[in-house]
Amino acid sequence: MVTMNPESTVKDPAAPSHPNKSDLITRLKKIEGQIRGIQRMVEDDSYCVDVLNQISAVVSAIERVGLRVLEDHIRGCVADALNGDAGEEKITELTQVLKSFLQAGHSAVATPPS
Repeated sequence: MVTMNPESTVKDPAAPSHPNKSDLITRLKKIEGQIRGIQRMVEDDSYCVDVLNQISAVVSAIERVGLRVLEDHIRGCVADALNGDAGEEKITELTQVLKSFLQAGHSAVATPPS
C-alpha cells in the first residue's frame, strides 16, 4: 500500500505493497482511455450531452478507485496502527483524508449557491 504523508508525494518505505495493485492499475488505465476519448469527443465537436455523460462516467469510475484505495488503507495501515502505538495518529490522518475525499466529489457546479 502506498502511504503518503499529506505534505509529501514520497512513498513510505515501511508501507506494504498495495493488495489490489493490478486491479487498480487496470481500472486507472481504463479511466485514462476514457479521458482520451473525451478529449477526442471535444476535438470532434461531439454533442455536449454525450461529452457530459462520459465525464460523469469518469468521475464515477475514479470515485470507485478512490473507495477501493480507502478501504485497503483502513484494512491495512489503519488496522495495523490501531494494533500498535500509532492508532490516534492514524485516526486523525484518516479523518483528514475522509474530509478531503468526500469534498472532492462535490462539484461547485452542482452545489446550490448559499
